Amino acid sequence: MDRKTIISAFVLTAVLACLIPAFFSCGSGQDTSSQSGGTGMVDLYFTDDAADYKEVLLTVHRVQLINSGNQVSCDLLEAPVALDIPRLADLMQFGNAASCPSGSYNRIHIELEQSLELMDKTGAFSGCRFTSYLDNSNQSNMLNCNSDTGICALDINGAVRRGALEILRDRNNKLSLENFGDPSACSVALKVRPLEDSEIIQRRDKESISGAIVGLDTAARSCTLKKGSRPFAMTYGGISEAAQPGLNALLLTAQEMRFTALVQAAALDLEAYKVDATAISVTVRGLVQDLDHSAKTFALQYKPPDRTIMVSYDPSAVEGPLADTAKVEVALSGFDEVSGVYRAERVALRKTGRESDN
Repeated sequence: MDRKTIISAFVLTAVLACLIPAFFSCGSGQDTSSQSGGTGMVDLYFTDDAADYKEVLLTVHRVQLINSGNQVSCDLLEAPVALDIPRLADLMQFGNAASCPSGSYNRIHIELEQSLELMDKTGAFSGCRFTSYLDNSNQSNMLNCNSDTGICALDINGAVRRGALEILRDRNNKLSLENFGDPSACSVALKVRPLEDSEIIQRRDKESISGAIVGLDTAARSCTLKKGSRPFAMTYGGISEAAQPGLNALLLTAQEMRFTALVQAAALDLEAYKVDATAISVTVRGLVQDLDHSAKTFALQYKPPDRTIMVSYDPSAVEGPLADTAKVEVALSGFDEVSGVYRAERVALRKTGRESDN
């Protein structure tokens, strides 16, 4: 089986999802004070099911497994992850693979930024804050938030409702939590619950990974996708020119300018670190210039400031009011070599300049 740790976080129906497979020992009689020696791999994913907002921008700073008996712990994130949650519907995005001491863990510790940004279906923005969480009885509890750092912490004790969570030595382990948010006057309440393995399997979501393109071979339609310190061997021969016209040219630009690529696949091979892409988009952030509503094009100015590319867009794929000087995050899917214009599959307004990793 593939190893997956899913954080499925979406506000309003927010999710921190953690998959519990057959090789996790979940019996309530576990001795959580012992560790068995050796290590096991835990793979962290992000997924979502929010449909009531166009954008939900939040940042997860830490996800940690803890044995409260012997105080053994394992951090699953190398660095904070900023997410635009609704983009993860029907998708599981790879976050990180962590090597954890094998043994029992009975607590999941989560830290996230208290502030978040919402855009509703009308394009209206709201700056919001996490303020509370709901327990299993739907009783409201205050979140533990640090006013100096702006970080909130949440502990899920027992890891799963039936008992401790076991990381087995030399095995691939999965973890998944579900987290729901309830916005009221832009104060957001969280609810986190464990997901069963059967729930994740039933979703049959595609998987995705973001990273930098290096070593591109357009003839072989292959490259290396760097996710943090991990290189993934990526092929994209299964994506036809009809499906994504000008993909080679787009990836050459991504490699040259160090833009982030978001790659979808039926499944990631996390044993050999290989990706067989089924769709690819390239993220560029910058300012809108020379907006032409009639031609449905604009110039996108990005860092460094003297760099621009021409972008064509579909008005139905624009999130927020598009205007000159607007800060936007654009997902490019191809390039028209005749006109020299890049095709946008999505244009998202970023009112505060806040960015996402997906």
